[in-house]
Amino acid sequence: MRALIVIILLILMPAWPCVAAETRAVQGHVNLSEVNWHQEATIPLTGEWELYWNQLLTPTEIEAGQGKLSAYLPPETEWHKTKHPAVDFNRWAGATYHLRVHTQEPQELMLTIPILNSASRIWINGELKQEFGHTSLVASEEVAFVRMSKLEFQAHKGENHITVQMSNHSFWYGGLSLPIRIGLPEAVRKDQLRATVQDAVSFGFILFMALYHLYIRLLLKRSNGALYFGVLSLGIALRLALVGDGQIAYQVWPSIPMQVRYFIEYMAVAAGTGYILCFYREMFPHESPRLVYKPAIFFSFAWSAFIIVAPPLYYPSVLEIFQLMILVSGIVTIVSVIVAARKGRDGARMLVMANLFFYVSVINDIVYHHRLMDTIPLVHLGLMFLMSAQALTLAQRFARTFDRAERAEHEVTKLNQSLEQKIVERTEQINTILSHVRSGFLLVDRDSRLQNGFTSSCQTILGQNLKVGEPLPKQLELPHHLLTQFMMAIQQIFDSDLPTEVAMQQLPRRFPVNHQMIGLQAAAVKSRSNGQVTAVLLTINDVTDLVAAEEGLRRADILIHILEDQDAFRIFLTDFKKDLEGAVEAIAKRDTNHLHSLLHTMKGNAASFNLDDWVSRLHLLEEKNPIEGKDIQNVTDHVRQFLRQNEGILHLDFDQPMRSVFGVDQTDLNALKESLTPLASALAMDRVEKWSRSVKALPLKSYTIPLAPMVTRVAEQLHKNACLVVEGADAKVDNAFAPLLTTLPHLIRNSLVHGIEDPEDRGLKPPKATITLRFATAGDGGLHIDIMDDGRGLDPEQIRQHAIARRLIRADDSLSDEQICGLIFHPNFSTAEKVTELAGRGMGLSAVTAAVQELGGRYEVQSQKNQGFHLAIIVPPQTRNWLDQQPRSNSNVVRRLAE
Repeated sequence: MRALIVIILLILMPAWPCVAAETRAVQGHVNLSEVNWHQEATIPLTGEWELYWNQLLTPTEIEAGQGKLSAYLPPETEWHKTKHPAVDFNRWAGATYHLRVHTQEPQELMLTIPILNSASRIWINGELKQEFGHTSLVASEEVAFVRMSKLEFQAHKGENHITVQMSNHSFWYGGLSLPIRIGLPEAVRKDQLRATVQDAVSFGFILFMALYHLYIRLLLKRSNGALYFGVLSLGIALRLALVGDGQIAYQVWPSIPMQVRYFIEYMAVAAGTGYILCFYREMFPHESPRLVYKPAIFFSFAWSAFIIVAPPLYYPSVLEIFQLMILVSGIVTIVSVIVAARKGRDGARMLVMANLFFYVSVINDIVYHHRLMDTIPLVHLGLMFLMSAQALTLAQRFARTFDRAERAEHEVTKLNQSLEQKIVERTEQINTILSHVRSGFLLVDRDSRLQNGFTSSCQTILGQNLKVGEPLPKQLELPHHLLTQFMMAIQQIFDSDLPTEVAMQQLPRRFPVNHQMIGLQAAAVKSRSNGQVTAVLLTINDVTDLVAAEEGLRRADILIHILEDQDAFRIFLTDFKKDLEGAVEAIAKRDTNHLHSLLHTMKGNAASFNLDDWVSRLHLLEEKNPIEGKDIQNVTDHVRQFLRQNEGILHLDFDQPMRSVFGVDQTDLNALKESLTPLASALAMDRVEKWSRSVKALPLKSYTIPLAPMVTRVAEQLHKNACLVVEGADAKVDNAFAPLLTTLPHLIRNSLVHGIEDPEDRGLKPPKATITLRFATAGDGGLHIDIMDDGRGLDPEQIRQHAIARRLIRADDSLSDEQICGLIFHPNFSTAEKVTELAGRGMGLSAVTAAVQELGGRYEVQSQKNQGFHLAIIVPPQTRNWLDQQPRSNSNVVRRLAE
């Protein structure tokens, strides 16, 4: 008992009244200028609000003096319990509350709004922030809806206005039961997150208890105690999901009707009380006085029946009487359990402690909701403690029952004289099954030699006879690299200090045999005496059809991605073609840096459309030295083959991919301009030029649509959690900006690879990182691009060390942090540890630099360590001769170099 008292006192310490600074409103004004938000993250807006009784006013009407001020009262007063000489309060009416809040400086604040019965609207600084249901002074016109909420707003310096409009014709209580609170958004979100996690843990625990005991009831038909406890837990779990501060039910079903909410809330209390009394009656029948239990159970289920047939309006009509009955029943229950403990009943002592703590938490919550003491809700902790004790008590009883059953089973086993014969029969059955299964099973030793006991299906799947004692990979005639990988992996399973699961992952999962694709899975066979591996069990399957299906699905996924925005793919294809031609020129000029920059750009853009085979070809090409013209021709032929294979779906011509985008071919535009030159005036030709540019202008979203899937895919490859936010992509821009816009994948991928941390390294940042891509077009035709992420930012010292290692600077060079950070745009600079398909060559940002400089633009980097990265690119409008040059074709040059 002393231990119980200590536990209860320790748990209730957070609930003791604490002295906190309280800023009260006086005659509709409250001054928050002196509030230290870092010490008091949230405060209640208590005190005297302006009250306009039976008037549903808007902020405009209040400021215009159209309403009649009724009184100054705090909003956290239930109307039927409020007395005021100037106002005749009623349960079912309407009211408007108004408060002027003074702040010292502009800042982001957030209101925490409790339940407003039963329809409401809220304005902050004249802006309608929330509308739940439809408020009305006429009962038939009101639409009821209730829910706790959080409202974020920008507080002005000086006076801010909060207007709350409520009407109630649908529930027993009108007005608020808890005060409206105001605080910093971050603090409110932390409190909300804490409440959500707390409720989610409690909900999951209680729901598990419910399902577990209902399942026990299905197994043990006579266990009514498990049935009562399971139904009780289910009701409590549903109630917690609806009325808990975490509001986890609203995250799944945001528009839960008020009738459903209050039905579950009150039914869980009414029926739950009846079922918990039935539970104790079942557990301790001789210690539970019938004269107390039966009336209490009857009244609980009678109130449950009333809740079923009556509207929610009248549910709380007898709530206070029922709460008194709960307290009395709780005391009787505790007395019954104490008596059972003295008699040595199973689990009674544990239930004594659990019930005491539970009913202390119930009393605490009743006091909390009636605002008799400044405390915190504790009933969820009491419930979890009580349910754990009850579950352990049931488990203890079931364990004893199972123990008796096991002893009986042991006696039956002794009587089974024909066990050996049954084992022989079962072994024959297993052998029959293994001889007919479609999967193959075989054993190999340390040297990969085939052992006796493989199933006959192995030879059918592999299409050849297997020899015991010969190395399996040699019999399968695996390629040299797969043979070596196979045998080394088997030896690691036997000899390595690594866990066997890790070593088994080194085995090839699939390999070709006789024009088939074979799937392979492995399991270690260990000795029972010393736990050493004695053999490796291999399971093989013919996965040829599966591989073909996967390839078809991959191709379909690529085509679907392309068809989602064909304009974006046409733009990509046009740039890809130009980059191939530029690569041919770079080979001819032996400009290695420019060549690798182009290959890196093409690889990144191809990855945006999931063209993995294009990416692999370009990645291998980057590693080749020297790169020849025929290599570029091979890539060109591969692209043409892809377009021919999918011509019936894509309808794209590699030589003129943009024709269907512009609607007017570039050649036709040039012909039109040339024919007008000797005839039209300069003003007319200027209009033709503007029309030509508008025809060829493309929306920015054509460049950005492939980026979001790319972020998702690359983040999964890197085991990171990130999303892309694009702003301003609905605008159209001159296609002269295309060389810059096609480098966007480099910037996004650079943020993912280098900037965004692993989830466990983000500290207090949101677990999901955000990369923002923002466009702004100037009135003169210029373009402003911002790329931002909330990752680790740039570390000048790390960049400096990498630059010294790559001999880009000397150790004694005196450079500012800004100059050091600018080195990331240098060709061949990269902080990646190794070269991958995603990063490591240092060509991505240099391609961006080249595109910006080509357009006459500039860029600015703003970044600090652990504070994110911001790259601003400013490009002026592009001025060109009114007669554009027709795009040139380098197909002949490509062909000549390939030869």
